[in-house]
Amino acid sequence: MSFLYQASTTALIIILPLAAGYLLRDVKAGALGTSSQKDVEDAKKQLEALKKSEEHLKVREAALDAKEKSLERRESELAESEKKMKALDAREAEPGKHEAAHEKEKSLLERENNLQERESSTLAIAPESKDEKDAAVEKEDEADGKEEVPKGDSEKEKRIRMIKEELEKVVKQVEEEELAGEEMEKEAVEALEKAALVVAFRKKYYDVMKDELIYFPSVSKTIVSYALMEEAEKYYYEEEDEFPMDYSVALRSVVTMNMSEDDDDVDEEYMAKLALDVEI
Repeated sequence: MSFLYQASTTALIIILPLAAGYLLRDVKAGALGTSSQKDVEDAKKQLEALKKSEEHLKVREAALDAKEKSLERRESELAESEKKMKALDAREAEPGKHEAAHEKEKSLLERENNLQERESSTLAIAPESKDEKDAAVEKEDEADGKEEVPKGDSEKEKRIRMIKEELEKVVKQVEEEELAGEEMEKEAVEALEKAALVVAFRKKYYDVMKDELIYFPSVSKTIVSYALMEEAEKYYYEEEDEFPMDYSVALRSVVTMNMSEDDDDVDEEYMAKLALDVEI
C-alpha cells in the first residue's frame, strides 16, 4: 500500500509539470493566432484606405488636367483678342478712312430709321389690305436689292430662331464629341435656352461693306465669356444649385474649336459703339 502511494505521488509530480507546460504552450499559441488575425484585419483596412486615397488623387488629377486645358484655351483666346485689338488700333490710326466709314454707317442708319418712320406714318393714315402690304414689301425689297423677309417673321421672332438654331447645333456637337454620345441633362438644356434668350443677339449693326445687318453677341461668344452659363445657373433647379462644371468645360471646348476654325474677324467692341438694341 505504501509502495503504491509513493508510486502514485511520484507519477503526479512528474506528470503535473508536463501538463502545465503543454497547457501554457497552447495558451500562448492561441494568443499568437488571435494577434496574427488582428494584424491581417488591420492590414486589410489600411489597404482599403490606400485604394480610396488613390482614387481620390486620380479624380483630382483629372480635374487639374481639365483646368489646365481650360487655361491654355483662355491664353489662346487672349492672344487672339490682342491680335484683333492691334488690328483695330492700326485701322483707327487712319483717321480719314475711319471717319468716312463712320459717317457712311451713320447716314445709312439714319436712312433706315427714316424709312421705318415713314412706313409707320403711312400705315397709320391709310391701312392697306394684306395683299397690298405683301406687294409693297416685295417692291421695296427689289428696289433695295435685299433678301425678302419671311412673312410674319418679325425681328423678335428672327432673334429667337437664330438662338435656337445655334444652341441646338452646339448642344448636339457637345453630346457627340465631348459626352461620347450621351445626352445632356434636360434641365441643363432648358436652363441654357432660357439664358440664351437673355444674353444672346441683343445688338444689331449695319455693315456697310457687306450691306447687311449683323446681330451680336452670338450664342458661341456668350459661351466663351461664361455669360451664358452664369445666366443659366439662375434657371437650373434651385437657387443654390450650380450649373454642372463638366457641361461648361465641354461647351467652351467645342465652341473654342469652332471659332478657331471659322476665323471670325468680327470686331464686336467696335460695332457696339454704333449698334442699336434688338427687340426682345
